[in-house]
Amino acid sequence: FGPVTLGLGLLGLFALDRTTRGRWLRMAVFPALFLGLLFSMAMVVKRNLYPAMPPLAVLLGVGLAGGAVWARGRFESHRALRLAVLPLLAVLCLAPPAWRTTIETIGYARASTRELAADWVYANLPPGARIVKEQYTPNFSDGTFEIVPTRFAGRLSQTEMREAGNDYLLLASDAYKRFQDPELLRKEHHKGIAENYSTVFGTYLKIGEWIPNRIRLGPIVQLYRLEPLPADCRAGGPMLARDAHVPDLRMRTGPNVSYQLPGQWVLFKGCFAAGRYAFRIEGTTSGPGSLRAVDAANRKIAETPLGAAPVGIDLPARGKYFFYVSLPEGSRLRGVALTAEP
Repeated sequence: FGPVTLGLGLLGLFALDRTTRGRWLRMAVFPALFLGLLFSMAMVVKRNLYPAMPPLAVLLGVGLAGGAVWARGRFESHRALRLAVLPLLAVLCLAPPAWRTTIETIGYARASTRELAADWVYANLPPGARIVKEQYTPNFSDGTFEIVPTRFAGRLSQTEMREAGNDYLLLASDAYKRFQDPELLRKEHHKGIAENYSTVFGTYLKIGEWIPNRIRLGPIVQLYRLEPLPADCRAGGPMLARDAHVPDLRMRTGPNVSYQLPGQWVLFKGCFAAGRYAFRIEGTTSGPGSLRAVDAANRKIAETPLGAAPVGIDLPARGKYFFYVSLPEGSRLRGVALTAEP
């Protein structure tokens, strides 16, 4: 309603006679009880106020009408002022919400923070990466990425967030901001969730942030890179097909992967020490293919033809790497392996 409408409406109720005012104020019982209930809750969002809006709107309308009648009566001898009461009241009450509605309409016509974040993720993260994604963040329902959904990422321990296979973390202020208010941390597990968020904000590598403004709707969306746990990093070793990401689930045949159409690829990933490695296929190939390797920033590390014989690749630093293996149809993989070269 805005502060002007709210103030004038409440003042206008006192312009009514006592009997009329008492009859209309009965409608205030439900909003008062409902708002009291909301104030007693640990967490409240704007949509929780909707049930109280209709009776409040009626009360304010009655108050504004009563105030307008009173004001016109006060200016009975001033015709110009008497005629100006209703237009002035309309401007005072309708101009602020009309302005806010205009700004909000512009916001709806522009890409929201969620849409901007989604576009950036599609353009910059390695396909097949696994994203731990909390509520109110963008949706990725087309299978481009593996998604670990959670209502509040802060419910996960640091080990659970960074466990092997998890690559990125996507947060939204509509989820985490309630845990940044000490007054709302009334239960012990709320404090633990708040501490987990504090650890993320203070120590994790943020690689993207999208902030709303008056004409940009949506929550603050933050994207973090999840660094592997030390125990998950190694100097070479096997990567099994059953743990790999496939863009088409029909490629899975038990623990193996079968290439059934031209242009198909399979993603293997892991954390490895820096050095030179021999990359080899465990399985059968129906012809030559290719290997493309990128790091966690989606920077190309290697791109080379691939066949039955091992190929050499150089990993410049310890970290997580993504290996895209493209083979012709008819090929079948049990996995791949990296062997450190002297």
